[in-house]
This record gives sequence, structure tokens and C-alpha cells, in this order.
Amino acid sequence: MSEPAPIDREEVLGGLTGRRVSTALYAVESRAGLLALADRHAGAPAICEGMVRTAERDHLAALRAGEALPAPPRIQHLERSAEAWAHLVPAAPAVRAGLAHALTAKYAARARDVPGLRRAVGFEDPEVVAEHVRRHGTAPDAGWADTLPWAERLRWRASGLADRVGTLPAFWSAFALTLTQTVGAGVLALPIAIAGIGPLWGLALIVVIGLANVLTVTAIAEAVTRTGAVRWAGAFLGGVVRQHLGRQAAAVTAAAVTAFAVATLVAYYLGLSTTLAAAVGLPATVWVGMLFALTAALAWSGRMGATIVSALLIGAVNLLVIALLVAVTLTAFDLDRLTGGAGSRDGIDVSAVGAVFGVVLMSFFGHTAVAAGARDILRRDPGGRGLIRGTAAAMLVAILVYAVWTLVVAGAVDGGRLVGESGTVLEALTETVGPVVMVLGSVFAVTAMGMGAVHSSVGLHAQAAELLRTRVGSGRLPAMVPLVAVFLLVEVLLVTGRASFTGALATVGTLAVPVLAGTIPVLLLASARRRGDYVPTGALPGLGVPVLLGLWVLFAGGVAAHGLVIWGGVVARVLAGLVVVLICVLTAVVLRAGVLDPLSTLEVRRDRDLGLDTIQLTTAGRSGRAEVVAAVDRGRSTAELLEGSLRLPEQTTTATVQVATAPARQLRVWAHEVDPFGVSQDLPVEVLVGPPAAGAAAATGPAAAGPASAAAGPASPAGVGATAAAGAGATAVAGAATLVLPATSTTVPVTLGLAGPGVVCDLPGGHR
Repeated sequence: MSEPAPIDREEVLGGLTGRRVSTALYAVESRAGLLALADRHAGAPAICEGMVRTAERDHLAALRAGEALPAPPRIQHLERSAEAWAHLVPAAPAVRAGLAHALTAKYAARARDVPGLRRAVGFEDPEVVAEHVRRHGTAPDAGWADTLPWAERLRWRASGLADRVGTLPAFWSAFALTLTQTVGAGVLALPIAIAGIGPLWGLALIVVIGLANVLTVTAIAEAVTRTGAVRWAGAFLGGVVRQHLGRQAAAVTAAAVTAFAVATLVAYYLGLSTTLAAAVGLPATVWVGMLFALTAALAWSGRMGATIVSALLIGAVNLLVIALLVAVTLTAFDLDRLTGGAGSRDGIDVSAVGAVFGVVLMSFFGHTAVAAGARDILRRDPGGRGLIRGTAAAMLVAILVYAVWTLVVAGAVDGGRLVGESGTVLEALTETVGPVVMVLGSVFAVTAMGMGAVHSSVGLHAQAAELLRTRVGSGRLPAMVPLVAVFLLVEVLLVTGRASFTGALATVGTLAVPVLAGTIPVLLLASARRRGDYVPTGALPGLGVPVLLGLWVLFAGGVAAHGLVIWGGVVARVLAGLVVVLICVLTAVVLRAGVLDPLSTLEVRRDRDLGLDTIQLTTAGRSGRAEVVAAVDRGRSTAELLEGSLRLPEQTTTATVQVATAPARQLRVWAHEVDPFGVSQDLPVEVLVGPPAAGAAAATGPAAAGPASAAAGPASPAGVGATAAAGAGATAVAGAATLVLPATSTTVPVTLGLAGPGVVCDLPGGHR
């Protein structure tokens, strides 16, 4: 029996290099996949927040376990995020050559399509080229394709469009996203609702309620700008509410978002099915069955693409169709009709006012889109000027769009024809203008209501599945129950003749929107201006306490008026009363919890690439000033003045910040590390409050475990839910913790241990 040949050096090195190439490829794909996941969900509605968190959690769990990624990236994702994963590529030419070969073998692309990827791997580096030629006989770029299939070319065009959208100025990004996500299906119900009171009174309500929504959407934009959880953790509206207003307010917000999704799903089924029934001839009940089958299948798949680009494209199509509808409707416009309408002839019907209130509120509801798309905008405009002013400008344009549309339709269709209409306004417009209206309207119904129904269905199913999974361990099939219930309800409404598209929108607009677009924004802004992490550069003037209080009264009073005067049914009045009680109780609870108490935030942000630390101090919503002494290796130290933020010297081991005890007695210490693409991870540091011998740090919140403990709970932007404690006044912090400052002097020294990730360094006075 012959002895096996000995393993030579090349085989050993080849095997080691192969494993390093596999590891590098997995790391690159993992980072690109996570960023692609964030992009895919950036335009998702608020109901999908839980689904987004679950998808990111599953991705990270697979990454930690070294398993196959649940959502592998495409080559377009690798190219777009090349700067974010370039630091993960080993420097060895052999590994880079192997990685280049693996990428060209796995992904189809042309060399000119992937300049960023080629630069990150080193396709043109002489050493990499030489190593690739030695191992594979060709240069690295020889592996790319010469031509691509049409589907792949289409993906590259979409990727190029996404890149161009990503380079838009922050103002125009915020403007386009807010406008396209606000102007939607409500336009098909507005003329019907307004027909009961007359076009001029309807126009007045559109302007008044629209201006109120300009202020509340701006309040959301400013609160989001002040919130670190949005910038570094991609938080949706629920995450912003959780940080500033607490768990109770977040639970109410989640319940309101769920109710909103259910009610709008009913309305979209009704509106889309009746529109298609009028256009094609099949009964509305059949269309509802087909729509349910489609949305249920997409919900079961568990995947949803809601990128900023897709949201903008769909919104742009909607606005274009509205413009075309206005143009064709003008051919039947008669100025004399503007003085007609039920409201003008017979006096204003109080119940009709209720329909207008709800439908107009629903039509202006685009507030959750501001939080969803803010992360990308704030990355380009950290001060938030573009985000705040862009959202305000978009809502002003929405007022103009609704006003023009309402007046044009009122001048083309007699108000009496629209009163009591159960479907959309398209059928009446078709009778007056012609079939072109139904053609355009069908396109609008599919894009505006069809996509909305898909998103609501996917979000509801994911939310129910997650709830059941935490309670009983499994719940994918039972999670279909809410969708089946909505489907059956719509069928019953259609069969019994009680279906009303406008009525459904009016109900959800009256009961759910005042909470989400009125109460929550007012409380959020009031809290964020006293306890925010950042200071915006372009806050809208005039949003002081009197205005915020007036907005609160307007929205709460509108719901109360429905319960006391406008609505006649017992059930409807009870629901309105419950919403008013909820608004009042929620406001009282969050105010008693101290959400308006001033807070100082001391942020420690490490740049992963440079290894440098930046500290930032915000006190009661304003940029803080403090003296900082930074201790560097070998016993050197420097003293500098912090005005808002300060970059610490290299190799800083400890930094002592003289934090003022007024006006804020609470100090939130937040430590995290940020990679080149803005992805944040907790950074362990050690905190000592007070002189070394005293060390009086006290934690706030239910997780406090004595005077030297800190709760890193739900207020943490990084989402940490742990409690850390250290003895003799030293507090270990990973993520964020809130401490109570001693009221013994005007300033208190806060010493931060910054030895490095996972390292606890020696603090002054022997504390460790």
C-alpha cells in the first residue's frame, strides 16, 4: 500500500486563503444585505414597523450564527453599499484576488456597472491582478459579463434611479416623499363628502384643517430630527414615541396604527372593487375576492418592497393622474355649479360636516411617512432643515391640490348627484365627462388603493404573527384571521348594500387620525424640545406652547363634537367618547411621567474607521456648553471647551465633562459606535458622576438598583434593554442610561472611560 503524498505548502496556503475568501464574502454580503433590507423598508407604512424589526432581527441572528442569510443581497446592493463594506475586505492580495473571482463567478454584471465594488476589492490593484492571473490565468475583470438579460438591465436602471434619488437635496427628498405619501385615495372621497355642505364651505374646511396638519406634520419632522433612534437605529414613529413619551404612549400609537390599517383596508377594498366593477363590469364582490387572494398571498410570503424610490414613483404616478383628471374635468366645468350643492340650497347638514371632517383629516394624513424616510434624509442633512421645511412645503402644496380638485369637480358635477354616493366620485364624473375618467381613475385606484391594501395586509399579518409567536410559539396561519375578517366584512357590506367608501374613510379619519396626526405630534414636539438628543437648524417658528395647546384642543374637540352633536348612532357616539377619554388619559399619563422635564444628553459617538470619539452635549433641547478635560495615553491631558460637540484627541482614555445641573437635573449618557454607512452599535463605557471620592450617580426608571445603577431601557436609541451597575459611584453603560445629577453645585464633573470596545478602564480616584 503506497503512502499518501505529503501536503505541500501551496495546498495549505490555498486552503487557508479559500477559507478567508469565504469569510470575507460572507461578511461583505451580510453588510450589503442588512443595508438592502433597510432600503427595502424605508418607505413602509407605520403598520409594518414590527415586520421591519423582525426582518432585521432574523438577518442579524443568521449573521451571528454564520447561517445562510434570509435575504441575500443582489449585485446592485453590493455596488450601492461598497463604501460601507470596503473595510471588511482583508488587505492580503491573495484574499482580494480570491474575493474578486468569487464575486464575478456568483454575480452577473458588467465591469462598468460596478465601479465602487471594483474599487473596494481592488480589481485594478497590480498585486491583486498579478495574484489573480497566477491563480486563475486571467485578470479579475475578465470574469464580468459582456451583456446582461433584460431583467438584470432593468434592475440596474432602477438602481441608477435610486442613486439619483439618494443625491437629491434634503429639502426636495422630504418634499417629494411627504407629498406623494399624503395625496392619495382621499381625493376620490373629498368631493362626495363636501357635496353635503357646498364647495365653498368645503374649501374653507380644507384650508383650516390643512393648515393644522402643516403644523402637526412639521412637529413630527422636528421631533424626528431631535431623536437619535431615527438617525442610528432607523426607528419609525413608534420608536420615536417610545423614546420621548414612554411605553404607554407607544402602545396607544401602535393600537391607533392598527385600527387605522384595518379601517383603511376596508375602505380600499370598497373603493377599488367598486371602481373596477364600474370600469369592467364584474360585480364588486368578485373583485373583493380577487383582491383578497392577491393581498393574502403577498402577506403569506412575508416579503414587501417599500423603498423610497418605489414610494416616490407610485406617488408621482398618482399626482400625474390627478392632474390629467383635473384637465379632462375642466371640459365640463360650469362656474354656476359652485354656488350649488346641498349645503348651499338647504343649509348645512350637521352630519355632513362630520363626513367632511373625517375625510379631510384622512386625506392629509402623511405623518408616518416623515419618520419612515427621515433616516436617509438626515444622513445628508444632519441639521434637519431640509426635512422640516420640505415636509411643511409639501403639506401646503397638498392643500392646493385638494382645493383645486374639489372646486373643479364641484363645477363639473351637481352636488345632489354626489350626496349619498357609496362608491368613489369617478362614476359620477364619468357620467358628466366621459369614459376617459374611468380609465384614468382605474389606474389611480390601483396605484393608490391597491398598493395601500397590500401594505396594510402585509403589516397586519406580520403584526398578528409576531404577537402569536411570542404568546403561543407559532402563529403564521392563525395570523391570517384579521385579513379574512376584513374580507368577510367587506363582502357583507356589499351584499347588504351598506358599503360606503366615503363613510369608511370618514370614520377612520375621525377616530384614529386625531390621535396619530394631532395628539401624538403635539406631545412629541413638546417633549423632544426639552429632552431631545439633537438640535435642528431649521425649526419652524411659531410652534410655541399656545399653538400646540390650540392644536390639541382642535383635534380632541373635533372628536368630542362628533360624539356629542354630529353623530347620531349610539355606537358611533360611544366610540367617539372613548377616543376623547383616551386622548385625555394619554395626555395626563405622559405629562405625569415627566416627559416635559428638561433632560441633558451626553452622547459619545465613536467613528469605527478612524477610531476617534466625538462627544456631544444637548441640554433641554439646546446645544450645551461645557469644559472638557481629555486624558490621553502616557499621562497627557488637554482642556477644551465643548460647544454642542467636540472631537476628542486620538487615544483618549478618559474625558471629564463639567455638566451644568440647571435647567436639567437628569443626564442621559448615550455611547455608541458608528460605521461608515451610519449603522450604530452599543459602545461599552464607564461613567462616574461627581468627584472621584463622592461618585453620586443615581438611576431613574423602574430598573434602578440603587444609587449607583443605571437603566439602559427603552429610551436607548440602540434598543438596549439591560441594567448595568457598578460600585462606588461608577456606572457601566452600554447603549444609554439616565442618571440623576446631584444638586450640590452649578456643575458636576462626569467622567467617561473610553479605553475601547469591551474594555473598562481605570477612572480617577481608583474606581474601576
